[in-house]
Amino acid sequence: MTQAEVQALFDDYAAAFARADVARICGHWAYPAYFSARGKRAALDEAAFRANTETLCRFYAAQGVAAAAKSVLAVEELFTGLAFVRTADLLSGPDGETIAEWRHGYLLSETADGLRIVMAMPEQELDAWQRRGTPLGSW
Repeated sequence: MTQAEVQALFDDYAAAFARADVARICGHWAYPAYFSARGKRAALDEAAFRANTETLCRFYAAQGVAAAAKSVLAVEELFTGLAFVRTADLLSGPDGETIAEWRHGYLLSETADGLRIVMAMPEQELDAWQRRGTPLGSW
């Protein structure tokens, strides 16, 4: 798993969010999808993840998101085919203005279907939305 491969995955993932392409977003995950933030954990099967992603895409649209970018900051291989990845995330409006930005942590795995996200640690994303006074930050 190279940094270039991981960046390509996250470029596609961010572009899918900008288009609200729920199927494409879901396709980047292995299930169950795990989340950990603020001392809480969640595991979502594919149907629950899809419903959550549909809600998240509507939320982003309501916030005025027109573009999304994820820059891979680090890829730390934990074991063969398993890595911890840190990204810098930026959501922008139609005129390029910053709507929100944060750092994100992920666990990625090489699977029979290719490179997939298995866990997200959205602590700073929740903080960014909370600073804006939005409900996503209340998790």
